[in-house]
Amino acid sequence: MMISLKSLTRKGKYRTEGSLESIPDHWSHILLEIRRESGLTRPDLSHMSGIGTSTIENYEQRKIIEPSIYKMEILLGAMGYDLDAIKKL
Repeated sequence: MMISLKSLTRKGKYRTEGSLESIPDHWSHILLEIRRESGLTRPDLSHMSGIGTSTIENYEQRKIIEPSIYKMEILLGAMGYDLDAIKKL
């Protein structure tokens, strides 16, 4: 399943009020697709966000079942997106 960046919300369009219930089951796949379509490696994103490479890998591979909304906002923000990018439409 490829995620088109056109269908996602760019940072600044909407204010995010997130809770764990607002994160869909496929959040890890969307995070991975956004990172890949942005042309970033995990170390690149780690450097930009300050979040460890292993944490990013664990999120993308669903080794962490419930993501930290705070960390997800930081990761998405580093790539220019809001938490709205992973909410169900």
